[in-house]
Amino acid sequence: VMYKNCISCSICNHFSHGRCLNLSKNDIKDIENISNFFMCTPCNRNIFPGFVEYHKPTKITHRNKLKQCFTCSNLVPKEKYPNKFLIYNNVKRNICKCCSYLNVDIPVRDKSCIEFLDCPICKNQVKYESIFCNLCQHWVHPYCNDISKQELKILGQNSENWHCKQCNFEIFPNSVIDHGPQSTNTYDYQNDFITYNDCSLCKKNVTGNETLSCSTCQHWVHKNCIGKFDSRTEYQNFLKYYSSKDWDCPACTAEILPFIE
Repeated sequence: VMYKNCISCSICNHFSHGRCLNLSKNDIKDIENISNFFMCTPCNRNIFPGFVEYHKPTKITHRNKLKQCFTCSNLVPKEKYPNKFLIYNNVKRNICKCCSYLNVDIPVRDKSCIEFLDCPICKNQVKYESIFCNLCQHWVHPYCNDISKQELKILGQNSENWHCKQCNFEIFPNSVIDHGPQSTNTYDYQNDFITYNDCSLCKKNVTGNETLSCSTCQHWVHKNCIGKFDSRTEYQNFLKYYSSKDWDCPACTAEILPFIE
């Protein structure tokens, strides 16, 4: 193949044009830098005939690029399935249904950088306050694991590895057997994490993961409404610092301490 923007299949060892696979030059660079593994569409169709459909080449658009699996570059379907959304090297990625069955064994260079964004207990996507399981590498809703907001702050200050309820059950199945209605604990953990998506300052809807909620009014606040930051790293360090501490938004701070400008 006399075409500089081409890629080799790790299964059949044939080179394919990037344009025939709807891959741009940057897509090919990402595959080589992230996983160094690629499976062409015909090989995908032969190995996973029930999951992969052969698509005619279409023109690469920005919208199509966002729907491509970052490991095999197949189109990501709109349907909901486990392990669809993940973070790799602090960048949010999507993977197709075929690759999602591989879980943490997806072909990437550093598997420790994988963070799945769907809770392994309720299967819903995790967006805000959560805790990371070091075993299954999933972010978990605290209330799904019977963790209160105060307990989450204590765990956030602990640097030791933490395992979710589902992983603990797989490792120690006899330790969580239900022996009958002995406990009378009816505490609703989900009430601890009720928040409001309208910003307490500009009153507009808050979306995205890189936001912070006020401990007093329970409203999420936009980055620009929190204050000015010199760099993205400074803002991420700010979020990491207050992930396990109470933080009051500027509106609540003005009510509590009106003499501070």
